[in-house]
Amino acid sequence: MALHPRPTWRRGATLALAAATGLALLAGCGDEDGSGAEPASAGSSAAPSVAPTLEPDAAPLTTFRVAAARACTEAVDQAMAAGPLPDTGVVFVGVVRGREPAPEAERTGWADTLDAHAEVLRGIAAGLAGVDAPAEATDWDAFVASYDDAAVSFGARAAVLRDGSEWSAVKTVFEESAGTSPLAGVLPSLGLDRTDCAIAGNPQPEQPAADAVAFVSAASQACTDVVTRRWTERWAEDVATVGQVVSAASGGPVEPTDPLRDALARGAEEWRETSDALAGVDAAGAPDPAAWQEVLDLAAERADGWQARLDAAEDGDPAALASALTAPWERPTLDLAPVGLAQRSCAGVDV
Repeated sequence: MALHPRPTWRRGATLALAAATGLALLAGCGDEDGSGAEPASAGSSAAPSVAPTLEPDAAPLTTFRVAAARACTEAVDQAMAAGPLPDTGVVFVGVVRGREPAPEAERTGWADTLDAHAEVLRGIAAGLAGVDAPAEATDWDAFVASYDDAAVSFGARAAVLRDGSEWSAVKTVFEESAGTSPLAGVLPSLGLDRTDCAIAGNPQPEQPAADAVAFVSAASQACTDVVTRRWTERWAEDVATVGQVVSAASGGPVEPTDPLRDALARGAEEWRETSDALAGVDAAGAPDPAAWQEVLDLAAERADGWQARLDAAEDGDPAALASALTAPWERPTLDLAPVGLAQRSCAGVDV
């Protein structure tokens, strides 16, 4: 049975405990792009890393990706709103390393922990199962099923802790069926690795403080809307167009062609929508208000900068346009860690 990484929704958690005891099977099989890695800057002549432009016949896949990304955001928000859970690593360490049988009270507590995590996993599976995947998204069903598989496995281990089995039998159940999650391999192929689908299966994502949960949820929902809207529009194509024009100019003047003006107009509108959406998030409860203001300032800078590029293109001066297109950003990257969003969909917003 393939085990899915376990969500433990707790603050400041790490994988050190599991790794130290050889329980890497619980940690998945790789890092996800939603880990807070900073996206590339659009202030350079090269286009930032963006989702591939989808051809018209790929519309069903785009519709699926949008629905899946939103479902993952909702699943993560619901799990985090329920509050932190005890660490399952403590349970596995206690059983696998325990030479003597654990007292009955401790076994019961461990079983309660596993059952709580199984309930979270079943809830995630139920939320994601409602997403209608097209034939091209062949890995989605396996991704969703892995949550149910993990819930069943956790339930079996909880049951053997409760039923009075010999300690050797308990240890056997905990040590068998080792496997790895399909998460790392599945999400990139589905185009969902920079969404909340990555954190939905993260072994131990950071749990926001209780008074920050509402802010993190609202900001993540806004970011998911931004990311999915860009999939359905021509954002990737427009960024690529601008990058290609700048590269071809090799530092010289840039002719304001109609395709370039159209790309700049759509880019300016997109960043204005992004800036407005983030500014509309209720910042009460933000872990670091100053850091969140920096995020808002970056979005506003991008909106103003793309508008300045468009204005230069409409003015028709090739030298001025080249200058506008290559002007460096004052804020080249997003710093999402101080506001608790480095692991959330906001990390997938290309800047």
